[in-house]
Amino acid sequence: MELSSLALLGAEEVSWVAWLGDKIWIWGAVALGIGFVIFVHELGHFLAAKLFGVKVEKFYVGFDVPIRIFGVRLPRTLGKFRWGETEYGIGVIPLGGYVKMLGQDDDPRRAAEERERIRKASGDADASAAEADGEETYQLDPRSYPAKSVWQRMVIISAGVVMNLITSVLFAAVAFGVGVTYVPAVIGQTVPGYPAWQAGLEPGGRVVSAGGIENDDQLHFSDMMLEVAKASIDDPKEPVPVAIRYGEEVRELSIVTASSPLDSNRRLIGVGPPLSNQLGESIAALPYSAAAEVLEEADRGARVVEVNGTPVETAAVVGTPLSSSITAPLVMNPAAPVELTLERAGGERVNVTVPPQPLKSLGFRLAPGPVTALVAGGPAEKAGVKVGDRIVGLGDDPQTPDAISLPQRIASATGPVQLRLERGGVEEGSQRETIAVEISRWEHSSGANPVSATSGQIELASIGLAYEPQPVIIDAGASAGGAAEDAEAAEGAEAADGEAADGEAADGEAADGEGLQAGDRIRRVVVLWPEDRVPETLEGLIDPKVIESLTKGWKIGPDRPLTALVDALQLVPTGTRVRLFAVRGEKEQVVEAVRELESSDDFWYERGLLLLPVQLKHEAESLGESFALGFRESKRKLGEVFSSLRMIFTGRVSREMIGGPVAIVSFAGTAASMGLPSLLLFLTFLSVNLAILNFLPIPALDGGHMVFLIAEAVRGKPVDEELQAKLTMAGVLALLSLMAFVFINDFINLSG
Repeated sequence: MELSSLALLGAEEVSWVAWLGDKIWIWGAVALGIGFVIFVHELGHFLAAKLFGVKVEKFYVGFDVPIRIFGVRLPRTLGKFRWGETEYGIGVIPLGGYVKMLGQDDDPRRAAEERERIRKASGDADASAAEADGEETYQLDPRSYPAKSVWQRMVIISAGVVMNLITSVLFAAVAFGVGVTYVPAVIGQTVPGYPAWQAGLEPGGRVVSAGGIENDDQLHFSDMMLEVAKASIDDPKEPVPVAIRYGEEVRELSIVTASSPLDSNRRLIGVGPPLSNQLGESIAALPYSAAAEVLEEADRGARVVEVNGTPVETAAVVGTPLSSSITAPLVMNPAAPVELTLERAGGERVNVTVPPQPLKSLGFRLAPGPVTALVAGGPAEKAGVKVGDRIVGLGDDPQTPDAISLPQRIASATGPVQLRLERGGVEEGSQRETIAVEISRWEHSSGANPVSATSGQIELASIGLAYEPQPVIIDAGASAGGAAEDAEAAEGAEAADGEAADGEAADGEAADGEGLQAGDRIRRVVVLWPEDRVPETLEGLIDPKVIESLTKGWKIGPDRPLTALVDALQLVPTGTRVRLFAVRGEKEQVVEAVRELESSDDFWYERGLLLLPVQLKHEAESLGESFALGFRESKRKLGEVFSSLRMIFTGRVSREMIGGPVAIVSFAGTAASMGLPSLLLFLTFLSVNLAILNFLPIPALDGGHMVFLIAEAVRGKPVDEELQAKLTMAGVLALLSLMAFVFINDFINLSG
């Protein structure tokens, strides 16, 4: 017993030391990388100044401004030294850097003092101050910045930007020389109801052109998504050109994007990244799932090579396994067991039978909503189904089908699908009519769970139709102990935090203790975690915002779709108590109920398998190719920065999409954790960003100095010193205001 305890202690210590070592490497790499980008920018100014004989008094990465807190003066630098006539150092404020040249100071408060200093340095500076053309004449120190010609000062000012652009190419070239690991722009799945789904795209195609990127056979999935977002933010109604290769065929489409219900600022075409056939290495299956019951520790990292005896299909365009050939049998036959052949790390092959995954439910059925989308040319469209029709019946069953289990019922049936639809009655004066349609089936798969947490829609893949479920109960049923708990909860009808179902009831009164009834409309759901503690097994597997919504109250709406709630509840342990708030009738009386989450007679469309993303390696085969790829990457990043600035200045970018220093460090940390090539590509973007932002025509930035120099070249004399000082002060205040905004914005985004 003592030996095993000691061994466990040693393992924990090793694990902790490894974690600490990883963090030190990551944040050390981030600090060095960002510091190097700043250093290179200032080095450009420094070398150009030295080239033209300008005296450089200080070279700093970071700012060495004096700081006092409660009367205590803090150190201004982390270290400094003098070599020759220049002081080199690292300032305590890591928000940039500067090169201090003789006669040049970006602090307007010291501008006059600096001008006097370089005039006095030349002797008596024509003490007689002879008047020439009404202006005072004087001599400048020949080694001062103002003493140099306009074109020389232009070179000095622009040298920092040029150095950043050069190093951005070098960063990217080294990254591609080492080999960049990336997720290819292959369609892993299409999101039910979204534009790509409506266009009939299927898994396995490779996107080779998107937006401004054309004919790229090694396009990254993240770059493709960014191009789509950029193109659609300018004009959401303008179609985005996309080309997808399936084998030898290339399909060219123009797709209008849709906004995500979870984030209205995101514009999507509705495709998911490709997943491989490899199970997760740290965790192979979600907790409380059917797969978790049968997979062993030895199955972590194993590859799924066969499904029900059929080898896993590979995508012809990239030669990688198609996860859809693994998920399709699960989705299309949720009630049937599926046999997987796994190849473990040592080459051993084992067969594992994954049983059906019972649908976790609160004991009631929900109504299907209106048809929201149809696949172009699909069976439903050909049969005359229209967007807006409501599904009210399936076959000869007189009951309205349950919205969540309807895909399962249609998948398990054979022959044509017979639907009863209700049409019309929405617009004033129109009448409802019930029609019956018979729809043939087709072999078509989106590769996705038909209950989409992303789009808020549910698909019937075999007929090419998607609809939105409604939070309207069509059969209240009862969970274990549900009827008694419904009645008990309804007495008093007080919300968990003193709020009504959606803030307030129409008449302020609760319904009598009758429990939930058909026709009640669910507004809010609160998970009552055992002992008020979220199970540790869910941490890191569910978005913290989702857990927060479940805990504080999931208010069903556009940003919290009903489908996302159903999907999240599948990860909650059965037996967990859930408090529901609903409204009843035209008066919207508040109904409160408490039920236990239980396994129903229906089945869920996923069984908890965790498959890793497909990852390829883009490695240059020669030095020339490395630089060609580096130049191409820098050019793309340059375009991204210009597009972002244009969208910011035209008001097309929301506050949530703007990141400052905190966001930059966070992104850099994520990039560093993914390896050196990923960090180098991030530094490519940062270098380009720093170059462009520094060259904006704002006084106190390099671009502002360039504007003054251009004006001097045109006028034949410098801009009035007093005017320069005022404009520079305005620029400094604007930059400080902007810095305060992005800092506050970063913390709001992080806390939100």
